Amino acid sequence: MVYSVLRWVAIMVVLISYSIGFGSAISITSSPESINQLTTKELNITCVADGPAYWAITVVSVEIGKKGEDPIALFTNNQLIKGPSMKDNMQAEGNITKDASQSYLRITIKDPSVENIGLYTCRIGYIESFRVKEAIVDVNITMGDIGVPATLRYFQEKITTLENSLHSCIGDAKNNKVEKDKIDRLEKNLLTQQNQMQELRKIVKVQEVEIMAQKEKMKSHQLQMEEQKEQMKNQKEQIDKQKEQMQNQEKQMKHQEMQTKNQELQMKNQEMQMKNLELQMENQKEQMKEQENQMKNQTQQMKEQNEQMKYQKEKMKDQVKQMKDQAEEIKIQKEQIKASQLLMEEQKGQFKNQKDEMKDHEEQLKNQEKQIKFQKKQMNDQENKLNYQTQQIKEQSKQMKNQTKEINNQKEQIKAHQMEIEEQKQQVKYQNMKMIEQQGQLKKIEDQENTVSAFYAALKNPYTSLANGDVLKFDNVQTNIGEDYKISTGVYKAPVHGLYTFQLFVMTYYGHDHKLIQVDIYVNDKITSSLMAESKDDYDQSSVTSVVELNSGDMVKCKVRNVISRTSIPWGDHYTGFSGHLIKRLN
Repeated sequence: MVYSVLRWVAIMVVLISYSIGFGSAISITSSPESINQLTTKELNITCVADGPAYWAITVVSVEIGKKGEDPIALFTNNQLIKGPSMKDNMQAEGNITKDASQSYLRITIKDPSVENIGLYTCRIGYIESFRVKEAIVDVNITMGDIGVPATLRYFQEKITTLENSLHSCIGDAKNNKVEKDKIDRLEKNLLTQQNQMQELRKIVKVQEVEIMAQKEKMKSHQLQMEEQKEQMKNQKEQIDKQKEQMQNQEKQMKHQEMQTKNQELQMKNQEMQMKNLELQMENQKEQMKEQENQMKNQTQQMKEQNEQMKYQKEKMKDQVKQMKDQAEEIKIQKEQIKASQLLMEEQKGQFKNQKDEMKDHEEQLKNQEKQIKFQKKQMNDQENKLNYQTQQIKEQSKQMKNQTKEINNQKEQIKAHQMEIEEQKQQVKYQNMKMIEQQGQLKKIEDQENTVSAFYAALKNPYTSLANGDVLKFDNVQTNIGEDYKISTGVYKAPVHGLYTFQLFVMTYYGHDHKLIQVDIYVNDKITSSLMAESKDDYDQSSVTSVVELNSGDMVKCKVRNVISRTSIPWGDHYTGFSGHLIKRLN
């Protein structure tokens, strides 16, 4: 994760800092193209941007990694970033310039092994027309021939040294007259070495055939591994899709939660509006009460005015009666009438004034009646409005109830959806656990299939003291692939169940006394093969080869059965040695 973040940050920094320049094609090479565990000391994998300089492209990053695995290294922005697959025996160097031929990344692997074979990918990021692009090429590194064991090479070198020493001794014999028996002994040793060499060549041919079969099996196994890796990739893609679906579902849930929150806010706003409407209704009711009080006051005033009018009408009636009496009196008393005409005229003026006042009072009453009718209409309109508002409130309350029901249903749906998501999460976790188990099983299979075990140990210094039952310990270990042979105990421990071959050769040195040694090759506590070397006044070398089936953890050792002379046997100087290797792994 940290490597990928650094990688993209570095690329973005380069994209900002670099201008559009030129670009290149790319190539990836390996030196050598195949490796041999016994001879190859160093493996170089180089990725180069080597196109023409007139292209309108700018190189920004170079990356090397094994196909299907994490990257080994990335070079970008004049900085080397180590990837997750970088091991202790690996080194990296690189450079990026505006000259395409100088943009490269090189990985150096010291002492490469079987795990370093496979398909390597080179990725070069570049800018073209203000767009970021990527180019990819591959190189395949295979396993070379490992059929010639160290023992065979050792004997080839010894034969050449013996031939050279023989030729030099013959030349010395001609010049210095050296004893002829030494030359005869050297010739005998040469013949024995050549015979052993021929036997070893036959064994090597058989081993080469077996190794070719193992290579074919390894190829088929690699194909199976690639198929399994593709299946793993498909499973990862499915899991990524499920994760995307989970993320989309979580987004939908968040969106639904936001909608529910918005609906709750809307409901709160509606409740606030309802409260405001209720307050308005209460205010309107208070206003209606005040208007009713005013109407009552006005009606009382009108009653009082009516009473005054009645009182004035009664007064008028009394006056009419008085006028009638006066008219009768006028008829009788004309003289009084004439005298009272002046009074009558005055009274008529007063009466007219009173009539005018009555008319004014009537008009005022009519206006008050009109105002009362208008106020009644306003009251009716307000009652209608109140009824309409109450209906709206009832409808809104119904809508709110329906919305609450919908919200409760949505909440139940969300809970059900969350349960489904949790079940899907549990399934994803279960699938991840399965993938981890499968990866562990694949790793175990790869480790078992790639198991290589071979050793060759010789005796450099001769034994000065040796007893029956002692285990021979070879002090010069030249080859020990897998570290299964222990020099401290002289015991080889089988790493896996398989078919193994072991070779033991022992040499006794010439002397005046009789020298004899018998050595057995033990598997655990059982003898599988034996040899005997005997000499007196001469050299003697004996060898034995054993092919056995071993289980994982079985112990193989060379144990002395019988020894006569307890000095200078067996002889060292690499004339005594023990070797073995895994021929084929068995299920």
